[in-house]
Amino acid sequence: MFKFQVRVGLGLTPFQQYFRYIVAAAFIGRETGDEYPGYTFYSYCEKFHMKFIKEILGVHCKASNVACRAELGRLPLWAKISFSCIKFLEHLLTSENTLVFKNFQATKNFNPWAKKLYSIFNSLGFSYIAESNCSIKALLPNIKQRLIDQCTQEQSSKIYSSTKLKFYQHFYDFNCRSAYVDILRNKTERSILCKIRLSAHNLAIERGRHLGLHTSDRICTICKTGDVEDESHFLFKCEKYSNYRRSFQCNILSILQKNHLSENQMLKFCMNSNSLKVLRVTCSYINNCLTLRNEIIQYS
Repeated sequence: MFKFQVRVGLGLTPFQQYFRYIVAAAFIGRETGDEYPGYTFYSYCEKFHMKFIKEILGVHCKASNVACRAELGRLPLWAKISFSCIKFLEHLLTSENTLVFKNFQATKNFNPWAKKLYSIFNSLGFSYIAESNCSIKALLPNIKQRLIDQCTQEQSSKIYSSTKLKFYQHFYDFNCRSAYVDILRNKTERSILCKIRLSAHNLAIERGRHLGLHTSDRICTICKTGDVEDESHFLFKCEKYSNYRRSFQCNILSILQKNHLSENQMLKFCMNSNSLKVLRVTCSYINNCLTLRNEIIQYS
């Protein structure tokens, strides 16, 4: 039997505590002697990880995985697992005159675990570690940072190349997780805002994607103007929501004590705000518009 222990800090939020449990569970594979320690069990933990992230955000299972991770500032579990395995390798290589060390030295050329780790070193630009006897311990901070940078670059690349996430690209910040996740404790409010941010909604721009319609054919059936019903049209242009929009804009300008904001400025401010009042006003506006939209569709 193996010991499974997680140390949880008193200052952590419930979300952070749950994430610690998930990450810790992902290391069970390494402790139970799988052929690829830390990797065989990983796929199951990653699925649970994503399911939990989407539960926090209040979005459906088909919402973009990479965008959901970005919202919470999370990296794929493989990064943490890889770094843990690298630290274990460093411990192994410094445990000379032990049976485990001798066994590793005798089998490292065809050991699948060692091959997996050395392939990670190659992908991170540390290929010389496999070819020399240099100390891994001194390189651990650089290896950790390189893993984070690689994951962040891959995440940003996927987000900016995705046609589904064009709206999200306007306010995506790879340096930190979105402020509203911590500020909006009400799950309904968090879900309303997140669905618009991640295009996990039922507007024509997203519904038409699943139906295979060209972008220009995903028109708004609410205002009948022939415009594409994307997030910008829904929030700032559709005339059916003009009464709600005027009230929303007046409230935001009153909070900011300004006379005017451009559409782009209003969008970035409301979506990335760290003010509970602004976020609640924004959520209320989105919810009112969605409710009216559903009523129009239902009775048309």
